[in-house]
This record gives sequence, structure tokens and C-alpha cells, in this order.
Amino acid sequence: MFSSIYNSSYTSFLLTYGMTILLYILLIFLLHSLWNYIKDNYSTKKTKDLVNSQLEKYKKIMEETHISPSLGGEQTTELVISTEEKQEMADELSALLT
Repeated sequence: MFSSIYNSSYTSFLLTYGMTILLYILLIFLLHSLWNYIKDNYSTKKTKDLVNSQLEKYKKIMEETHISPSLGGEQTTELVISTEEKQEMADELSALLT
């Protein structure tokens, strides 16, 4: 007799909490779907032009390094390092290594 009361209250407990969990999952799903619908239909989509932005960055780098952005990549001006600068760099390198 006691076990039948225990089983019915335990079953009722599981059924109640199970239905509550399912109700909350359904509520979360519906709110998520509503949020996505509102976001998709009432907001402006931001698009970023990755190709042209990268080309502009490439051209800027090429201008900074004095290399023409043509397909050949011909160098328009040479970067000349004087012998004094070379000697100074060599001295700095040897000071660093010692």
C-alpha cells in the first residue's frame, strides 16, 4: 500500500517536472525563432567587400615600398643603402651578437 502511494507521487513528480522542462524548451525555441525573424527582417545587413579592400591594402603597401602594382612587379625606384649605413648596421649587429 505504501509503495503504490510512493510510486504515484514519484510519477506525478516526474510528469510535472518533465512537462515544465518541455514547456521551457519550447518557449526558448519560440523566442529564439522570433528573435531571428526580427533580426533578419528589420535590420540592415552589413556586407564587407573583402576582395576590393584587400586590393586597396595591397596597392597601398606597394606604393609605400616603391614597387609598381603591375603584374610584373617592376621596381620603379631602387632603395640605395650607402656604405656608411651598411657599416653602421654591421657594427650594430656585431655589438648585438657580442
